Amino acid sequence: MKTKSSTRHQFKDMPKTYEQLCRIFLPRPIHDNVQFRNTCEIAETFAGHTLNNDQGDYFEILSELIEDYEAETSPEPKVKASAMLEFLMEQQEMNGSDLARLLKVDRSLVSRILNGKRQLTVPQIKVLSRKLSVSTSVFID
Repeated sequence: MKTKSSTRHQFKDMPKTYEQLCRIFLPRPIHDNVQFRNTCEIAETFAGHTLNNDQGDYFEILSELIEDYEAETSPEPKVKASAMLEFLMEQQEMNGSDLARLLKVDRSLVSRILNGKRQLTVPQIKVLSRKLSVSTSVFID
């Protein structure tokens, strides 16, 4: 594998067996940007194609290695619960009055929740989680 500019691999030229694929590029934990780019290059070769079982397993391992490296080097920013709630409300075309009815609270309380001045209670989080089909963790700061 080259460290600067690389030759683009084509799917039609890739081996069909796992063993042969490992001879071209052995999947290993990624420790730096060069290894990351090389792993991505190989993985991109398989993206969007119909894969046999060995190719599918190989692609899955490469994808997991890429995800692990990205999680270590670029952690996702934490989104405030109030911002997440606003986003989900927009997606569901809900307004503050709809949310107040759902939570069985006064509209002014909803306003304080959305402004981040008041936290959601555990029962409210459970209701929202069920209604909006998301994990309860998205509503916890």
